[in-house]
Amino acid sequence: MKKKISRYRALILFGIIFTIMLAGIFYRVYRGILKNAGLLEGKEETVVFDKHYVMIVDGSYADYWNDVYAVASEAAAENNAYIELKMRDMDSDYTMSDLMSKSIYSNVDGIILQYTGENGLDKKIDEAAKEGIPVVTLLNDAPETGRISYVGINAYSLGQVYTDLFAEEFTGDDRSDSIVFFITDTDPSRNQQQIFNQARAGILSCVPAGGHISISSVDIPADILFSASEVIRSNFKYSEECPDYVVCFDTATTEIVYQTLLDYNMLGDVKVLGYYKSDIIAKGIEDDNVIATLMLDANDMGMYAVEALVDYSTDGYSNAYYTVPSKLVKKGDPEIAQE
Repeated sequence: MKKKISRYRALILFGIIFTIMLAGIFYRVYRGILKNAGLLEGKEETVVFDKHYVMIVDGSYADYWNDVYAVASEAAAENNAYIELKMRDMDSDYTMSDLMSKSIYSNVDGIILQYTGENGLDKKIDEAAKEGIPVVTLLNDAPETGRISYVGINAYSLGQVYTDLFAEEFTGDDRSDSIVFFITDTDPSRNQQQIFNQARAGILSCVPAGGHISISSVDIPADILFSASEVIRSNFKYSEECPDYVVCFDTATTEIVYQTLLDYNMLGDVKVLGYYKSDIIAKGIEDDNVIATLMLDANDMGMYAVEALVDYSTDGYSNAYYTVPSKLVKKGDPEIAQE
């Protein structure tokens, strides 16, 4: 009887071992088939990061922020950190403050924030700072808050960029032109208004003798796409009142302006200065309907944002300001030609 039991146990043990070996063989064969089919590449690895950062941005700059995020993600990974992208859709009920609240509640290790000046956003930055979460602001600064660093444009330098372009445009005497800046950042203490003031002073200083240049700004709602479109369209309803030049400070505004001029059959009558790049903007430049578009260095924006967080994590402090290069690119320039 004992011999029978031992024999049964041996058979069961053999069956278990044989089944495991067979499963292993089938698994290796299956992986080989997937790999040969291009459905499995290399060795699967689980990566555990030391830090979890969040990048919160507005969807109106989507093309630019996707480029910045790609660079920032790579830079973060090199420092054993992961960045999660939270992009606020312009049609979403969520606000930038809501996304900040979620990130604070999740107790992330750092926040990279496109500062929009939205109501209550300053308090959220301070709340994050109190919780020990460092915040880096992008494009616009919030110096009165607890943010650790600002990465963005130097208003004086960009104002000079616009001045140089219009100095080239205004070559004849007795010119009478009007320029409208569409401003989506309506807080007068922040960058777009400062850039407008700097550009206006510079442009007026280079007006030819006998010329008359009118320079004004129009506030555009930054958070509601339909309202922005309505305000922009109202500036082109009457051809005799249309500006000769329009300067846009974000990609969405540029595209709305382009579509409005197309709808009103006014392409070519109004010269457009765009912001960053998209398929529509690239086509406008190729067709000579957009004379130039502002390009901010996405590589520097992403690298500096991560650098600020990493420095703060390791040293307890970081640079307060990082300036990102910017320039106006035109038809034939490689930044646009490659699109």
